[in-house]
Amino acid sequence: MEVVDGQQRIRTIYRFVKNNISSSRGEYFNSIKKEEFLNYKLPIIEIFNLDADDDIAEFYVLVNKKGKHLTTPELYKAEFHDKKFMKLAEEILDEQSFIDLNLFTEASSKRMNDRSYVEELLAYLKYGIQDKKSNIETIYKNDISDEEYEFLKDLFIKVLTPIHALNDVHNLSRTRYKQKNDFYTLFNFVHQNLNQDLKTFKAQYKVLLLISEYISPSNDDCEPLKNYALDCVSQSNSKKARERRLMFFNYILKNKSESLEDNEVLGEIANYIEKGQFFPFTLNKVDEYYLLDIK
Repeated sequence: MEVVDGQQRIRTIYRFVKNNISSSRGEYFNSIKKEEFLNYKLPIIEIFNLDADDDIAEFYVLVNKKGKHLTTPELYKAEFHDKKFMKLAEEILDEQSFIDLNLFTEASSKRMNDRSYVEELLAYLKYGIQDKKSNIETIYKNDISDEEYEFLKDLFIKVLTPIHALNDVHNLSRTRYKQKNDFYTLFNFVHQNLNQDLKTFKAQYKVLLLISEYISPSNDDCEPLKNYALDCVSQSNSKKARERRLMFFNYILKNKSESLEDNEVLGEIANYIEKGQFFPFTLNKVDEYYLLDIK
């Protein structure tokens, strides 16, 4: 067998086990819990049936047809592993406030889809709403400067802060808004309204919780809720669908009229939900907005 990539890491492990080098904490193999170390699982990709004229270096950018297909994030990891943008995305994944959101399954994380999603959110912060991944490969190839690294990291954490606080109202991971397309829109909305008070974000979140059970692509009785749902499932990663979803959030969460009749989208949603209820909806003033009164 031939090692395509990782020789240095393999040799380091081998030398450590042979007590030839110590860890960063000055520990040798004979002074640690050996069973834990030896039971640690390493991710290995094996390539089979290469022809003589195959370039082994193309492992980084080609998928082995007879093996398990590599995802785009896995290929990016191989090709751009030394880029600042990769380091930034992985650093965001280690942020406790992001971990607490519990957005990804273990299986999804294993295929690096969590990092891929963070890349999309970072690309949004850099370029605004775009088609999915339209700029990510370009960012990787050009990479980002140290200044951009710090700017994007700080901005991402600023957006995360109020989103994380929404868990105090209701755990985000138990709502539809943990889904990628819904969360992307929530992330957009919070980013574009960072000047708001946390109290306002929480009141807006309660409205989102209220309408969430009625959002469905088969809801023919309420066009705005149906259209939002369709934009989450059909061409959902297109720029237009993403912009329409954000517009929907703005209609229902940034209403400045005291009358539901002045906001066609919000009025239609209120009329639909209040069917069968004892009382019609009233509007509650929160900051500069008039929101559906959840009480």
